[in-house]
Amino acid sequence: MTEETNEHSPCPACGGRDIVAVVYGLPGPELHRQGRQGEVVLAGCLVPPVPDSWACRSCKRRWPDPLPPGWRA
Repeated sequence: MTEETNEHSPCPACGGRDIVAVVYGLPGPELHRQGRQGEVVLAGCLVPPVPDSWACRSCKRRWPDPLPPGWRA
């Protein structure tokens, strides 16, 4: 996989820029394909109270957007 540069902020844990969206819900065929190829992270159908929005493909950390007060990497 090649590292992608995008308009998102870097990973708050490692500073990496290989960031993908975290997607909730029942995925269709296109989202399944994107998940298999690492273009998105499929997070399941149960959305937590503070859902993660982004994931770092370098360190595997996930985080919400915006970051809640006091959030630590």
